[in-house]
Amino acid sequence: MEILLIAVLSYLIGSVPFAYIIVKLFSGKDIRRFGSGNVGATNAYRIVGLPLAVVTFLLDFLKGFAVVTWLAPALKEGSAALITGALFVLLGHMFTCFLRFKGGKGAATGLGVVTALSPLGALTAMIFWVVIVKASRMVSLATMIAALSASLLSFLLYPEKREINIFLAAMVLLVILRHWKNIVRICHGTENKV
Repeated sequence: MEILLIAVLSYLIGSVPFAYIIVKLFSGKDIRRFGSGNVGATNAYRIVGLPLAVVTFLLDFLKGFAVVTWLAPALKEGSAALITGALFVLLGHMFTCFLRFKGGKGAATGLGVVTALSPLGALTAMIFWVVIVKASRMVSLATMIAALSASLLSFLLYPEKREINIFLAAMVLLVILRHWKNIVRICHGTENKV
C-alpha cells in the first residue's frame, strides 16, 4: 500500500508542468505551440529567456531530487521505495496528466533523481553536459551523453547499489527514447542549436 502511495504522489509531483506554467505566466504563450513544442527548460529558454529557463530547470530538478530524498524515504525504507519514487516522478514529468500526457523529456527531473541516487554520477553528467553544449551547441546531444555517462559511472563507483544502477540504466534508455526525434534531426544535420 505504501509503494502505491509513493507511486501516485511521485507521479503527481512529477506532473507539475513548471515550463508550461512559467511560460504562460510571463509570456501568455502555450509552450507546446512554440519552438520544439517540448515542455521543458530548453524550450522555455527559447520563449522567455535564460533567467526564467534557469528557474524552470531548477524547479524540474527539485521534483526528482525531493521525491527521492524526502518523499520516498519518509513513506517507506529501502531501494524499492526509492526506485518507485524515481520512476514515477520521471514518468509524471514526461507524461503529465495536466497537459493531456504531453510533458518534457526528463533531463532536469532525471538529473534531480541521479543527484539523489548517485551524486558523483550526477557531477560527471553535468561536466559532460557543459563541455558538449559548448562544443556542439546541441542541448539534446549533451543531455543524452551526460545521462549515459552518469549511469556508467554509477555502475563503477557504486557497484553495491545493484537495483539502483539497473534503474539508472533503464532511466537513461527512457530519456534517450524521448529524444528520438532529436536523434533523427542530429543525423540529418537539422537539430536546433543554442
